[in-house]
Amino acid sequence: MSTQQDKRIHFIGAGNMASAMLRGLVSSGFKPGSLSCSSPAEAETKRLVDELGISASADNLEYLRDCDAIVLGVKPQILQSVCQELAPFLASADRQPIVISIAAGTTTQSISSWLKQDPDLLPLVRSMPNTPAQVGMGASGLFATAAVKPDQKALTQEIFEAFGIAVWVEDESQLHAVTALSGSGPAYVFEFIKGLADAGVSLGLQPDVSRQLAEATVAGAAKLCAVSHAEEIAGLQRKVMSPGGTTEQGVRVLQSEELTATVRRAMEAARDQSLYLAGEGPALAKN
Repeated sequence: MSTQQDKRIHFIGAGNMASAMLRGLVSSGFKPGSLSCSSPAEAETKRLVDELGISASADNLEYLRDCDAIVLGVKPQILQSVCQELAPFLASADRQPIVISIAAGTTTQSISSWLKQDPDLLPLVRSMPNTPAQVGMGASGLFATAAVKPDQKALTQEIFEAFGIAVWVEDESQLHAVTALSGSGPAYVFEFIKGLADAGVSLGLQPDVSRQLAEATVAGAAKLCAVSHAEEIAGLQRKVMSPGGTTEQGVRVLQSEELTATVRRAMEAARDQSLYLAGEGPALAKN
């Protein structure tokens, strides 16, 4: 068992993402007795207590003493009030726990100011997880402030790897690109799966059969790509395509319709909206 799995971790919030993270932590070996959460949603916390054996409270401050990490798992619109509630505790704490935010579009500068902490001294990680965390296959981007110590960074890595992969970015501004890629990406993939399934129906398949084939095809291709990470994606693609065969004809259509350029434009739009929501860019024109 990793020494990190003895660390005390408190989650403020018990919504879908916080719940997915807690389930991942327990399933990966973190001790339920070292995990806790707080939320006014009693039904959500009771479900986690019954399922995972963790501790829970409606009081955000109850389990903070001796915490090694505090995960801010609330919606961005209430994050400021939660931080202001935590500020007196952090000001008087004997030791500084690492603070981890999963709130999209909220900068470390804003969080530090709401916590009334010097941003150069507060160990703070801003993260961008995504919804496949709910099935243990998340992809998270992480940014650490300069005050994060190596052991705190290692703990954060292990927390996020409990429900998928975790990668670090060197500049906080890169989280906008992470948002556009892995944060919003599941919706792009769902759109492609829907396109495959709908096209299969138009070619004569039953809807349920077509959807199952579409889901399994995308999941299998993604898994094959992941286990063949050292190989170029184009090389994997060529292995499916025989000269003059069916796949080659289908890929030619996707290329002629500029699928890659369309995906890039979708990501640019998502990135620009992320900048706008963070107050770092203009509003996008609405069609």
